[in-house]
Amino acid sequence: MTGLHNTDLTTSQKIEFSAKVLANQGLHGSVTQMSQEYGLSRPTLYRVQENTAEILFQHFSQTQEQLKARSITVDQVQLERTIIALSIMAPNSIRAIEDLIPIIYPGVTRSFGSIQSLLIEAQEKARQFNNTVDFSLIKVAVVDEMYSQSSPVLGGVDLDSGFLDSLELCESRSTEELGDALKTSQITRLNLDIVVKDAASGIACGVKQVFPDA
Repeated sequence: MTGLHNTDLTTSQKIEFSAKVLANQGLHGSVTQMSQEYGLSRPTLYRVQENTAEILFQHFSQTQEQLKARSITVDQVQLERTIIALSIMAPNSIRAIEDLIPIIYPGVTRSFGSIQSLLIEAQEKARQFNNTVDFSLIKVAVVDEMYSQSSPVLGGVDLDSGFLDSLELCESRSTEELGDALKTSQITRLNLDIVVKDAASGIACGVKQVFPDA
């Protein structure tokens, strides 16, 4: 303890004071001047000098191996997983992710373009994965529309697994639009026994046409 914890000085003022005390060490009259300027006793100044010098010595005397031992290694896979999670689960814009990376992983940065390329690549991989899913296993699904940037999006979810089995952008919520979207979407790959829906006429019409026996 240097005695500065018992003062009203802010953290930045304490840092500035410690630097001045150490820099002016041995300079005639500096202790008296700073004691009067900051309203601190001479013994407090001497303790600050000693503690600041010791802290700096400990820091600069560390070997490269010791510094590495205290650092966190972030591999590429972990970083990519974080970027995708920030985009999908939060969600965040690419610009926000660019700002968050050095906060989550100090010293690590990624450009807007590299983040954008990674997200496009992830979307393509997700599309390829979706094409391998055995839709015949999905028997019970919920169908509803939600909104993205003021446009309705028809979505379908497998109630057993939570898998998003359909996602189709619509021009409007009209019966014709929602019905056509349901008939042309990925959900047509399904053979549903049960469809959970609300009373929207467009979805009801589409469900009757696509799954007449559900």
